[in-house]
Amino acid sequence: MRVRLPLARAAGQNPLYIMICGGRCYPLQDAAGREDDTHVEREKTVAADEVRPRTGKGLQAGEGMRKFLEAMDSQRQYPVLVVYADSFVEYQTLRQILEMREQAYGFEPRPVGSAFRLSAQGYKPEVQ
Repeated sequence: MRVRLPLARAAGQNPLYIMICGGRCYPLQDAAGREDDTHVEREKTVAADEVRPRTGKGLQAGEGMRKFLEAMDSQRQYPVLVVYADSFVEYQTLRQILEMREQAYGFEPRPVGSAFRLSAQGYKPEVQ
């Protein structure tokens, strides 16, 4: 399977971020790649966009995410899995779905409780 770091992607592809935390999956965009707040809450400033899971929302890693990924245009975007330490099982389920679809993806492990931020210019990984 083709696994890439979030910033390494084919020309013409855009990242589609999916937070995996608390046992659920929280897409930051809809399947077409447009910003979507159905599953997440955003706190926007001029410099950054801090994203948190929306209470009571999120999709199950199995069938809910399978349908979401089937609607995604895999030629124009690829999923970036933002994986929190409390949801490794859900990550494994989602990874299996992606590999069965032969879909390239990126991932970023995150400690529980850490914020996920997008800069005004898009995602920039935090220094580790």
